[in-house]
Parts: sequence; structure tokens; C-alpha cells
Amino acid sequence: MAHIYVASSWRCPTQPGVVQALRDAGHEVYDFRNPPGGATGFAWSEVDPAWLDWSIDTYRNLLDHPRAVEGFGNDLEAMEWADTFVLVLPCGRSAHLELGWAVGQGLRTAILLSQDGFEPELMYRMVDHLAVSTEELVDWLRPPDEATEAPRREPHPTEADLIAALRVVEAVNRRREARELEPHDDLLSPIVTARCFFWGTCKHTVTDRPQAAHDAMEAHYAAAHSCDLDRIVGAKW
Repeated sequence: MAHIYVASSWRCPTQPGVVQALRDAGHEVYDFRNPPGGATGFAWSEVDPAWLDWSIDTYRNLLDHPRAVEGFGNDLEAMEWADTFVLVLPCGRSAHLELGWAVGQGLRTAILLSQDGFEPELMYRMVDHLAVSTEELVDWLRPPDEATEAPRREPHPTEADLIAALRVVEAVNRRREARELEPHDDLLSPIVTARCFFWGTCKHTVTDRPQAAHDAMEAHYAAAHSCDLDRIVGAKW
């Protein structure tokens, strides 16, 4: 199971429930409100109840306050321990900095979106998953063999696909013999044309980018042989 850092805010009402749901799913979860060792989560009000009235100079100086240093150390240690980061909205700048750090470290990342104060954010494209519910988040974090939805796989050609593909090949060959093809269509060998067919791209306009089309279809060529292509189409191929 994962070591999860939940980045959020004291003002986020759903954060405690998300932490509990992730723990119930078997994960180890860092809760900034209740750090390990019996410490209490850091809040600026511990440094000064009037913290919202600070000037920027006061704020800069009080970043070195012992309680601020302690709170920062607890969070940073947990960040370095985690292998997965979950941002729970709504939250502020610190949580987003933590998530950005995780993205830069190449860790697995997710954001639990909230309709509360929601605004579209372009850079959320950096993360691995955007969830709209706690249930979806928990399911995404499950190992592939336990997830509700099986991982997506590329379609595998069936025998019927290959037989239909052979018909395409024969049609192409007839057109070639009748000199109905443009010169650059020779890039499409029979096997490549067949692969093109059952990957849903047989109608691709190869005249626009013939070499790119050829290269893309050749990349799928090996998969055809796993369907016992020689037995199905024999010497005709």
C-alpha cells in the first residue's frame, strides 16, 4: 500500500474524512493536523493570534520562529517519506507548493477536486489523476488487480479481423496491379495495410503524411503474428 501525503488546508472541511478513507483502504497517511509523535499540526495563530494583520517584513522574520521551523520540519520529513501525494481542495498556496514539489520528484500525484470555490486550473494537467469523489480517489489508488475498473488495454486483433484485413490487402493489390494507386502509396505494404485495417485506420489519408502513416502502422506489425497469422491466411499473405 501507498505512503500518502495529503496536502490540504485547515479550512478544508473534507480533509479529515479523506485521511480516514485512505487509512481504511489500508494506506499509511500523513495528516498535517495530527503529525506522528503526538505533535500538533502547525498553525500561524500559534505564533501570533493577529497573524492575518502582519506586514510582509513581519512574515519574513517570523518564518524563523521556532514553532514555524518545527512545523515545516514535520511536513518536509513526511513529504520525503511519501511516495504518493493527494491534494484535497479547497486549499491554499502551501498545499499547491507541496504538490508541485511532488510532481518535480516524479512521485504519483492526484487532486481531489471540489465544487467549493472551484476554478479551472491549466497546470493541474501535471498530475496523474483528477478525482471528483473520495470513492474514485480510493479506487484509483488500488493496485490494478484490485481496482473496480480493469486497466485499459490495447485491442487485440481476432481471427475475423485478420481475415477481413486480408480482403483489404487483396483489394489494395488489385488496385496496385491496375495502377490505380499513387506512387507514394507503395509505402503501404500488404502487411502494413492489414494492420491499418483492424486498428481502425484503414481510411487514413496516407497521401497527406505517407511516411508518418507507414511508420505508425509498422509499429503495430509484430502484434499480428501473435494471432497465428500464417495459419489463418497461409501462402496468400
